[in-house]
Amino acid sequence: MSNPTWRRQLSQDYRTPTLKITMEEAMAHRLRRVYLPLFTVLLAAWLVRITAFASGPWTTSAAIAMIPGGVVIAVVAVFYLGAAVIALRPRTWHARGELRSTDLRKR
Repeated sequence: MSNPTWRRQLSQDYRTPTLKITMEEAMAHRLRRVYLPLFTVLLAAWLVRITAFASGPWTTSAAIAMIPGGVVIAVVAVFYLGAAVIALRPRTWHARGELRSTDLRKR
């Protein structure tokens, strides 16, 4: 069943545009749906690269140029921890309109 007033609603939205989702919700949604799976594959590949092909300690093989491996590992860990906190933190979703669906909202 289509909405008979969709043109009026669309024109009103074009005249007075509003944000329908907060920046935090947008980031969390995008991380959950797209980027966390991609980042997980990248993390797995990086872990294989620094562990499987290392001739010495794996912390040494994680080094990039003059940056010690421990620093690189710490930066990677902080990045992934931050992304996971943003994506998986329980929140009340405030999205409105077409962005508001049951699979986004925690009850």
